[in-house]
Amino acid sequence: MIIQLPKKVPIDRVKVRAARDGEEDSPVIVSIPRRIAKAANISIGDYLRIYTDGNKICLDREQIPEI
Repeated sequence: MIIQLPKKVPIDRVKVRAARDGEEDSPVIVSIPRRIAKAANISIGDYLRIYTDGNKICLDREQIPEI
């Protein structure tokens, strides 16, 4: 699902790296540049869902259920 955004979002390249624990199956880390995080209103401590179709990786904000 592609959502059209009303504002322009900055584009940047990021480097994929392994976590520093030295394990062979350690997590892969992809950093989000601060200006893109600000444009998407992502803050430290937010929870994001991540999924893929095999070619693209998508992130979306985890919705907090309303009571």
